[in-house]
Amino acid sequence: MWYDDPFFDTHEEVIDGQLLRGEVWRAAMQAQEKNLSVVRVAGTSFYKEGLERAVGKPIDVKLVPEATNPFDRNAIRVEINSECVGYIPKAKTISPDARVRVSRWSLNPPYVLLTV
Repeated sequence: MWYDDPFFDTHEEVIDGQLLRGEVWRAAMQAQEKNLSVVRVAGTSFYKEGLERAVGKPIDVKLVPEATNPFDRNAIRVEINSECVGYIPKAKTISPDARVRVSRWSLNPPYVLLTV
């Protein structure tokens, strides 16, 4: 596809208030072609251990409302294999019941992209 061109290896673009670059940006382009939305999970650098434990295992992703979160009563925690790996960004409106899947993820740098 056009976005696989090495020219885009260092491309950066803000999509829905999220800065995406390189492979993360490519995943967003692939999702957009399928009329899907991509969300970069916030705070993954704080939950790297949860990502490390998911390596080599089937991935089960869940969105968990966290009404008792002291920073955001509307917080939605992202869990992979029952491990917290971050949160849906405050600026995104996603139902905890939404069907999501992990589109891409990495340990270095730690990030998770969800396709909604």
